[in-house]
Amino acid sequence: MVFRYKIMWERLESLALEIKEAWCSAPNKEGLGGIAKALVHVQRALRSWSNENFGAVTKELEGLRDRLETLLADPQASRVDIRNLTDRMDELLYHEEMMWLQCSRIAWLREGDHNTRYFHRQAMWRAQKNKITKLKNQNAEWCEDLKVLQAMSVDFFHDLYTADSNVDPSELVDLMSTKITDDMNEALCRAFLLTKFQMPSFRWGH
Repeated sequence: MVFRYKIMWERLESLALEIKEAWCSAPNKEGLGGIAKALVHVQRALRSWSNENFGAVTKELEGLRDRLETLLADPQASRVDIRNLTDRMDELLYHEEMMWLQCSRIAWLREGDHNTRYFHRQAMWRAQKNKITKLKNQNAEWCEDLKVLQAMSVDFFHDLYTADSNVDPSELVDLMSTKITDDMNEALCRAFLLTKFQMPSFRWGH
């Protein structure tokens, strides 16, 4: 079995201590052969530690979902029990997410480097996933016609970035305290003129 470091292990502070204890308890770490055996010893310890602290994430999640449905259907169920159960499910869902994320990266490195069709397939899948095929109009009706979708998109962003005539900005502006006085504003708006004393002098060399 190939050993792989799992990102979800970092959720527990005991990970660093487990690695340190496993490395220190290795019998011989002299030479490359001893270091290799010590690393194998650490891998075995981490596998055992992972089984004890994480176990089967997917299987435990299924059991917790069934238990949550039972608690939600019971009007006398304790809110504390429900909260503790949902907190545990959130933690396991994070573990599952990190597990699949790491698996997807491994697949990308393994298949992507040797198969250009893999990149093309991933790009096509993302393009199909990000493609908008229908929109709901103001009457809550789905529209799939391409020209209608284009017109709806243009109208949406046109309305989004058009000033609303029904909104009076003075109501908001009046709430802001003035930082620039009239004299300061007059000085800032004054025409900028360069006098002969302010103009830089240039001397051309021969």
